[in-house]
Amino acid sequence: MRTRSNSHGALSIALACARTCALAFPCARTRALAFPLACLLACLLACLPVGRASAQEPGASAQEPGAPPAEAGDASRAHTIVAQIGGGGALSFGPDQTVPPDASESRTGLSAVGRVLWRPGHLLGIGVESGFTRVSSLETSMSDRVLHLTIVPAMVVFAMETGGFDASIATGWQRYIVSTEGRAISSAWEMSYSVAAGYVVTTIGGLGIGAEASYTALPERETHIVNLQLRAQYTIEY
Repeated sequence: MRTRSNSHGALSIALACARTCALAFPCARTRALAFPLACLLACLLACLPVGRASAQEPGASAQEPGAPPAEAGDASRAHTIVAQIGGGGALSFGPDQTVPPDASESRTGLSAVGRVLWRPGHLLGIGVESGFTRVSSLETSMSDRVLHLTIVPAMVVFAMETGGFDASIATGWQRYIVSTEGRAISSAWEMSYSVAAGYVVTTIGGLGIGAEASYTALPERETHIVNLQLRAQYTIEY
């Protein structure tokens, strides 16, 4: 059957991706992410419809002229492109840092996220994500300068949505930036992954508003971040 063939091909691709990641990245923490992410890729590839007509069984007759359109929720789920933006606050956790006695550290800050998702007629979708999160700030009594630690993601997102509820997992890189007075002092790319869940109510046309909660991890720095955000999104059907 076509579905079984897709699944076998997806599994072969996923295992090849996992093997490539294991050879390309010498870091054990990075290698540990390769297999689960490859499994996600396998699930996505296995579930993607071959085309709009692929939902029709071989030998099944085409819809008769003048027949009523298919009901919502059947195999003719609409193909959509979804743009999401959100903003809120973040709280970070991690190993204790050596902070001077005259300094104060804050591990809360603002965060924002932007995503573009492609849902090709199925529950699963794929897209890209970026934004920023203020991880922490450090202020000392000896100086009027405040050091800020900010991350900026460049990630691939796998998402699923049904009935207004959605869940996603993303993996990629975060730009780890230390700055003061709007000027970057140092920066580096860090491997990262995140999971998110949210709910959106559609209001007018394809416009929707809602909220989401997310968790982000930077394994190499043992840093963990929780975000709570309001979200707005716009959906285009094609």
